[in-house]
Amino acid sequence: FLESYPDHNNIKRLLVKKKNLRALAEIVEGLSPVKKFYYTCDWKVEAEYISHLLRDTDTEFHYYDDGMGTYIGNYKQCRSAVERLFSRLFYGEWRVVIDAEGHLNKGAKIHTILPELLPSVYDNDVKCKIDPSKLIAGLKTENFPDELAKYADIPAELLVALPTVDEINGAFVSMMRNQIDQAERHDSAVAIKKHPRTKSDDPIVQRLNVNGKLIDLPPEYPIELFVFDSNLYANVKETGLICISN
Repeated sequence: FLESYPDHNNIKRLLVKKKNLRALAEIVEGLSPVKKFYYTCDWKVEAEYISHLLRDTDTEFHYYDDGMGTYIGNYKQCRSAVERLFSRLFYGEWRVVIDAEGHLNKGAKIHTILPELLPSVYDNDVKCKIDPSKLIAGLKTENFPDELAKYADIPAELLVALPTVDEINGAFVSMMRNQIDQAERHDSAVAIKKHPRTKSDDPIVQRLNVNGKLIDLPPEYPIELFVFDSNLYANVKETGLICISN
């Protein structure tokens, strides 16, 4: 596959992607028949193109969660109407707009670590739970510092895991603000885990400031460590969002 680099302009990047799609088509044809297609990031053109090639076959589609976007039910749609039109003209009519991540292929099974926290947009989907034990075992081999031990038995009743800023909209902020206010009225501690790419001084983060008891979880560590390797999840009585950080 060809790679696009920062010094490439948008046209160059598009041409590189289109050439890579032709290579993908050859790979898929060589694997035919494809019994199962496992994928994530279904907003990416590569996943969408492979799905297009397999859609009228007997292939089973299995979507694996893409971090925050899956749990807040948003589709990562950053393109304007003009950009979407250009994309369809450049790539083909197979480029589509979906209502939520994981809904690229009708009937796809949705695999997540916390299916019980998926929003209502997934109510009619077949949801499968990913066993976190192997994931946690893999994370522990990374030699995380002992300071994480102090986050065991966190006395929080609300855990808020923030997505990247481009996935936070006004409705999300309002919902989180309401739950934080409710926790503070009950004199409960609030634990916040920011996305590693989210800056603390970002205006949206500032709107979620906690006035009472705040447990600021280190953003550089995966949220899985705090959910599955401590008693935090058991202590959380009303969950805002617990999800897997990218």
